Amino acid sequence: MIRQERRRVREAGVRLRRLRGQEIERAHWEFFARCYRRTYAEHGMRPYLNLEFFLRIGATMPAQLVLVLAERGAQPIGCALFVESARALYGRYWGALEPVPFLHFECCYYQGHRVRDRAASCALRGRRAGRAQARARAASGRDGLGALARAPAPCARGRGGGRARARRTRALRARARRALALSRTARRHTAPIMRRQKEATMRLKGKVAIVTGAASGFGEGIARRFAEEGAGVAVADVNAAGGQRVAGEIATAGGRAIFVHADVTRAADWAKLVGAAQSAFGRLDIVVNNAGWTHRNKPFLEVTEEEFDRVYAVNVKSVYLSAQHALPVFRRQGGGCFVNVASTAGVRPRPGLTVYNSSKGAVILLSKSMAAEFGPDNVRVNCVNPVFSPMTGLSAEFAGGAVTEEAKQRFLATIPLGRFSTPLDVANACLYLASDEAAFVSGVCLEVDGARCV
Repeated sequence: MIRQERRRVREAGVRLRRLRGQEIERAHWEFFARCYRRTYAEHGMRPYLNLEFFLRIGATMPAQLVLVLAERGAQPIGCALFVESARALYGRYWGALEPVPFLHFECCYYQGHRVRDRAASCALRGRRAGRAQARARAASGRDGLGALARAPAPCARGRGGGRARARRTRALRARARRALALSRTARRHTAPIMRRQKEATMRLKGKVAIVTGAASGFGEGIARRFAEEGAGVAVADVNAAGGQRVAGEIATAGGRAIFVHADVTRAADWAKLVGAAQSAFGRLDIVVNNAGWTHRNKPFLEVTEEEFDRVYAVNVKSVYLSAQHALPVFRRQGGGCFVNVASTAGVRPRPGLTVYNSSKGAVILLSKSMAAEFGPDNVRVNCVNPVFSPMTGLSAEFAGGAVTEEAKQRFLATIPLGRFSTPLDVANACLYLASDEAAFVSGVCLEVDGARCV
């Protein structure tokens, strides 16, 4: 049975990759936390752990941790975390972004001895004395207790000892079934309460946001984070496949999202985008101008006129057009906010990116001037300046070619905190500036740069 399940998972195009200790990077933890939150959201429950907790355990006990990534192609779709002792792997958390039959049996395993190179090793077999019982935490939300309660009775082996083990296991399974029945009853009563508590603490509950460039990278992270905090999100991008994927995954996780195909350099597309957000959600409160573009890293005199025009159209003109179409809506509603994603390049420019640097400097100054002019209308305008990240689609252009380890180290050496920015870093900064917590914050440029600009 286990072999059949593993074969079906492989036939679905899914492979498993195991990471240990120091191999687990911050991006892996962010993906795991995302899966973890989604699993809780599917069951109407509020997660009691957060990314900061996972990062702490990753830093304090790396030798005991195993992270199993389920990937289709190069795209991770599921994740499981285990704490490894000298004798066993103890499964703790599991989540997936899309359903794959039998995938939970592949990822959520723990069997007596240390699992070596095989990522899915006999998940529910061989219950011998002294070994940990296999309690798979399934993607459907069933916990280890349920797996034990449903497990078949073990076969007695040998004399006396085998029958004794069988009796003990039957008694354990009976207790597990009783406990499972009680836990299901408790969940039915507590789930609505926890759902109401989660909704009450959402920082963007009832608000509607447009996020441009949201099909990947920082924009995707912002759209997902806003949806997690209760916002209805209009995912805007020229990449239809990516935008539809992001909007669909947000909706699957219980959020509210639509995709709008839009070119941020065209006034007609901005009119369509603002109208679509209002039609879908009834209002508009937040515009995040995240879409950006750059020429490849090269000397200033080698930048073509077409490249110059495109840099300024995507990075600067888009902010102008967003205000042209969203500001009248904000004025009618009595307020709103813009969050413009600029860059540390506009504060501390790097060589070879002169035109891009100047465009981001323009966004920073434009944001401050808009904040001063729009303030009487109760419209806030702020700016976020991320540092370089190899996780965005423009990273190769910034590096002037392939993002090799050498190139990464060259960028990393300029960041005092010793790591790159991530989509979640930028999303959290945008979340604060868009929330009511920043009700008196306007005209601010928030560097998300690990002290790069100091």
